[in-house]
Amino acid sequence: MDVHKSDKLHRLMLIGKANSGKTTCINRIRSFFRSIGWKVLIVPETINIFSKSGVLLSDLENEFQLEFENNVIKCGTEIENCIVEAALLHTKQKNQNCLIIFDHGSMNVSSVSQTKYGQIIYLKFRDETLCPIPNEFVEFPPDFELKISTTLKLIFNKIGLNFTGFNLDNKRRRFIIKNPLAEDSLYPKFNEFKIQKEFVISNSKDREIMIEKFQDKEINYSLKEKSFENGELVETRKNLTKEEYSVLSSAVDPDHSSILIKRRCFIWNNRYFRIDFYEHSADNLAILTVRNDKDLIIPDFIQVDKEVTNEPLLNISRLNIFC
Repeated sequence: MDVHKSDKLHRLMLIGKANSGKTTCINRIRSFFRSIGWKVLIVPETINIFSKSGVLLSDLENEFQLEFENNVIKCGTEIENCIVEAALLHTKQKNQNCLIIFDHGSMNVSSVSQTKYGQIIYLKFRDETLCPIPNEFVEFPPDFELKISTTLKLIFNKIGLNFTGFNLDNKRRRFIIKNPLAEDSLYPKFNEFKIQKEFVISNSKDREIMIEKFQDKEINYSLKEKSFENGELVETRKNLTKEEYSVLSSAVDPDHSSILIKRRCFIWNNRYFRIDFYEHSADNLAILTVRNDKDLIIPDFIQVDKEVTNEPLLNISRLNIFC
């Protein structure tokens, strides 16, 4: 199936407990689908809305806890229905594909309905026992990137998107592109975004904290952390409000320059390509990222200078060398 011709609305329930990587998965899924021109809507966990208001289940007497939980479920259902209705109107008016991600921390009886959600994926954490409910689940692999690619692959298969390069053993490869860069007219249809990355002061050399401002038709903010635990790289990502972003901006590390990126994403030969153009960099630095497999072919309108997949010099924290 052509990647630009799928059902207009896909409803995905993503379930995962704490430390399952659900939040990072949601952000990566959203970023990917937005980059190929989809509208992505997130339905947050209802209990999180109540907890931010100051209401805690533990504050209530036992006899009122069940009533409160039922009210939370009712409220969540109404929120979901409201967002689904908005998505249906959007797809009708804009003729644009839309993905709705329902964020759930656990399963309940209403989660069983495949007709309501379309697809249910459970992000399994280590030796967690799954509920005997029909759904797709993703194991906890040693490499978190495998969890991301597995989740994306399940979504592609369900929707009917025919992408290559997302098999479990396929890693991302990075290449520096030669100058001068190709004219825009040589590219297939593409989407572009503006990204601003800034590093927040960290109290550990093994911990990297970055805030990102992502801008296309709307502006989104996120916090990204990288650290090493038992010799393994652990990456987490969470969404930020504009206010939270402003607070963290006051703690930006003065030893790192801001990184300004124009990101271009496109599909060529059923493969997803991403090019990051680093603005204000020496020699107009541009890095191509693509998932590897035995059939990988670089488009002829892109001239590769060299591969930098494993070069620590191009670790994102050191890109200010080029700025």
